[in-house]
Amino acid sequence: MPKKLSYLFVSPHLDDALLSCGGLLSYLAKKNTVTVATVFTEAHNQQSNLSIRRFLKLSSERDSLILFQKRRKEDAGLISSLGANSVHLGFTDALYRLRPGRDWWGRKIGDLNFIYPLFSWQLKRGRVSDLDKPLEEQIAHEIRRLVKEKTVILAPTGIGRHMDHLLIRRVCEKYFPETIFWSDFPYNVRGNQFFSDLADRGYQILGWGENLDRKVELIKMLKTQVRLLFPDGNIPKVPEYYFSKQGVIPFPAVVGRLKPLTEENQYSEGQERDQEP
Repeated sequence: MPKKLSYLFVSPHLDDALLSCGGLLSYLAKKNTVTVATVFTEAHNQQSNLSIRRFLKLSSERDSLILFQKRRKEDAGLISSLGANSVHLGFTDALYRLRPGRDWWGRKIGDLNFIYPLFSWQLKRGRVSDLDKPLEEQIAHEIRRLVKEKTVILAPTGIGRHMDHLLIRRVCEKYFPETIFWSDFPYNVRGNQFFSDLADRGYQILGWGENLDRKVELIKMLKTQVRLLFPDGNIPKVPEYYFSKQGVIPFPAVVGRLKPLTEENQYSEGQERDQEP
């Protein structure tokens, strides 16, 4: 008898898997072995800058260590409530990553000790710093430890261009070429960009529209982040989109429900999303 598939969601941050895949994840976890491995789960109080102070204010917290402790506990509880496993890989969030060593400029201007000193501006540019390159093999090593013979890996596409999301996509494309990528929510809503460049590279687009009410409930339980992400309290209920290589049937257990979109479907779905508030 063939071994049962397991599913590994590689989440950049302590909310991304639920935000982007909460519908599919909650469905799969009922009958399958599902693990959410969150990569960037650590912060520090060593140094601060304007971006960190702003982030803490929006999160209604004064201490970065306490905030991330709360986020890890919250994440583990929500993932466990679905019947899935939660693993925190312990890498430092991009907002907090420091440059190796301290040069003259860093001693004079503390912000320059950070890899992303102008975080908001660099976030909009959507580029991964060369200083983050050593993380690629380290992250890949940790993911390998979680991969079994019949593991399906899912990871972010990088819609929204967040450097941590792009870094995880780069790792998965390089080291785990059969990875299925997801459309990053809520970035896809904010930018009205639901489909990825992967669709132009031979990947099929798969749509998932079940358990979306459950997904919204889960997002509301992200107490440390929900007001920051959705300040008006409105959480759009939109389908989830996934990108897999042509010919690959990624989810045998749900193949009747997760359907490839035709070009006509893709157009109509995009038009519907244009009309979302």
